[in-house]
Amino acid sequence: MISDFIKCNGIYKQFDTLFATIRHGASRFCTAQVLSDILLASLRGVRRLSRIANFTFDALVGRLLDLPKNIDENTIRRHLTNLGERGARVLHAFLLSFTASQVEHCGLSRITLDCDSTVFMAYGNQQGAEVGYNPRKRGTKSYHPLLCFVGEMKLLLNSWLRSGSAYTSNGIREFMKETLAALLGTMKQVFFRAD
Repeated sequence: MISDFIKCNGIYKQFDTLFATIRHGASRFCTAQVLSDILLASLRGVRRLSRIANFTFDALVGRLLDLPKNIDENTIRRHLTNLGERGARVLHAFLLSFTASQVEHCGLSRITLDCDSTVFMAYGNQQGAEVGYNPRKRGTKSYHPLLCFVGEMKLLLNSWLRSGSAYTSNGIREFMKETLAALLGTMKQVFFRAD
């Protein structure tokens, strides 16, 4: 079912188009294979980088992604690092347009956008993690992302990762502008809900 989702929606081909990889003697994997591996693993609930690498030991995953061998942790890390900020922005724009197209395919004319922020802790010395509001472990570095869900579909439409020191409503106006721009033309009414 997950493989059908990736193939039917052309996600692998779009990854390959957005992040074309020029292969040479040492490179065995293209960026589309690495990103598809991460996507498949996360859809199965795998969250840690080492476990995402182990996910490719599955023969079905290897066959699905046409892998010559399993993808190791360093290869995944290298491909993600090479994407850089520009690649992260391209990937974010693609995912936002993809989720907006999923909303459009459902044929809804009215939707409710539920916006909220959440806190999740970062262990070690993670980039962008800062000490801020953290009700579970005060004084611990964390992130404070903004999230926007489509209430009728239980679908995460948009998200922005922010440092833990960001105030709850920082950037909400720009966040909503970006979210609504992705939905323009497809919705007659959009209700906004936030706490």
